Amino acid sequence: MKTIILSFFSIFFSTGIYAQFGVIARPDFALMYRGYPNKLVPMISSDETASISVSGGTCTRSTWTVNDVQYNGYIVNPTGTQVTITLTGKSKNGKVKNYGTFNYKVKPFPMPQLENYTISKSIGSKLTVGLGADCPLFASYEIIGGDLTIGDEVIPFSGNNVPASALQKAAIDMNIAISLTYKRTGSESASIIQGVLKVVE
Repeated sequence: MKTIILSFFSIFFSTGIYAQFGVIARPDFALMYRGYPNKLVPMISSDETASISVSGGTCTRSTWTVNDVQYNGYIVNPTGTQVTITLTGKSKNGKVKNYGTFNYKVKPFPMPQLENYTISKSIGSKLTVGLGADCPLFASYEIIGGDLTIGDEVIPFSGNNVPASALQKAAIDMNIAISLTYKRTGSESASIIQGVLKVVE
């Protein structure tokens, strides 16, 4: 599973370089995504309890596991074009320290791609969409259905399986257009993706 964890010393989409008295970060990659559970892990002194306040979005405390490592942090869902987060720490004796304010630009969540390049005329094919191996974000998708265009004929199908019967008029090595309707897990809205598939045996 690919998961991005955002710390306040490691800007989203970046790798922070930690030293005893300083930090290097990449502010040009201070991004959050709309409609996506952006994960935040505040990192402060171990003898303090971290908390955040959010402007331009909502946040909830959350715990999740990545590669058998458990993280305690926050899920932030942007509601505007910029999210501003203030990080504070509270010591055991009740002293509160302000660690600063951090601004994040908000962008639309990346569009997925059709992961199939071919479709079998004899047995049909199971279709998948995803963000691709080079994308550090993780998302799962449900394919609701779609259409194949073979010549002048548009052939609908349901779900993510295209039956062989839908390819009766297709020839081997033909390129056919496909339109898919899909939903990202956790999102209520459906979207459409288009592509081209090569017909194989």
